[in-house]
Amino acid sequence: SWEGEGVSICADGLVKGTSLQLTHWTGNKTPKDYKEDLSTEICLRFNAMNADKKTKYDSATITNNHFDTDGIMSVFALLHPEQAEEHRELLIAAAAAGDFQEWGFDDAGVKLDLCFERLAEEAGGDEEAYKVAIPQVLPLLEGFEEREDLCG
Repeated sequence: SWEGEGVSICADGLVKGTSLQLTHWTGNKTPKDYKEDLSTEICLRFNAMNADKKTKYDSATITNNHFDTDGIMSVFALLHPEQAEEHRELLIAAAAAGDFQEWGFDDAGVKLDLCFERLAEEAGGDEEAYKVAIPQVLPLLEGFEEREDLCG
């Protein structure tokens, strides 16, 4: 549960005590206006609906209770809304591959999901996986094809 100070957002998963839930998990309290199938889509919708506004969530702490591709894409979307929007389709494809085992129109989502699964395995735990993966998200979105060591 969240015990920190200030405004917080739970991106994917369920973290009690956060100010706002942006998750598709059963039992969530995500506001109706943001509802989507994937937490990544919810976070992208949240960004789009609040892009031109100042909100109390602008400097929120982003929380999550597990590591998976939908989670990392959701966290990335909230931390870097402009870059996330630029790579919107790939974020969604990777999240869908990870959460629903959906294969999109090409292999990109599945390969990107595989990259994050391997990063998590190498990190050895959820917290460490986030520390390792967050700085890797944008480089992987822009060039995962060149990372056979992770994605091949």
